[in-house]
Amino acid sequence: MAYLKKQKERTFPMILGVVLAIMSVLGFDVINESRSKKQSEMIYKAYGEYHGFYQNLSKDKLEEMKNDKDIEEIAGVASLRDIIAEYGVSIKLNSFNEKYIDMSSYSMKEGHLLEKQGEIVLESQVLKQMGLDEKLNQIIEFKIKKEYKDESGMNQIFMEKKKFKLVGIITKSALYYENFYFLKGFTFFKEGDITVLPKELISYENIVKLKSKSNILSKLNDIRIKYKPGSWILKKTRIDPLILDKNSLIFTIS
Repeated sequence: MAYLKKQKERTFPMILGVVLAIMSVLGFDVINESRSKKQSEMIYKAYGEYHGFYQNLSKDKLEEMKNDKDIEEIAGVASLRDIIAEYGVSIKLNSFNEKYIDMSSYSMKEGHLLEKQGEIVLESQVLKQMGLDEKLNQIIEFKIKKEYKDESGMNQIFMEKKKFKLVGIITKSALYYENFYFLKGFTFFKEGDITVLPKELISYENIVKLKSKSNILSKLNDIRIKYKPGSWILKKTRIDPLILDKNSLIFTIS
């Protein structure tokens, strides 16, 4: 999992993960039921109240999944791809969704939630890696980067500079940053908004919490098969499963 922690500039069209309740990943020993429950709560606090996430969805698929019989809670966002700061710091940029923030176990450290276009909320770790002070209302310039295929199947890169006003700083528990993680930012977005990316380059992603805690892996895989997130990639690319333990699996498409 070193490639996740190092934040290499590499696109993962779809990652289906169960990163919760994984004792072996964080080096915990399950001694008894009471301790196991406490450790599980720590992991949920670090990673969020969800069982898996899906990327590269169309808007229609995103809406369909809201009515899936196996899903208890779901939060979707527009994926606005990568924003690159000075010194090559790469951040995953999503549209703002308060439920997504809550289910992901982010907490507001300073500032407020997004209210209008041009505003951005960043993790405190982003500012640290950029060498910036945690100062609200500063204007930060990023390069918006999106890799895609055109109508002829040729690889293309959309790249454009854009300035954002920092209105909020979020963070997670220290445990989260001790293991593999993604750096993220959130910006104000309305359907049809093309101020960040052209409409045809915008895709969607979501995080899901299942109704039942039994057969989690099987149900997440059934959902993947049913809705085919990033199916245009699946036809050409082999899926490599990384088995973490008997209850967890991460599918990566590279």
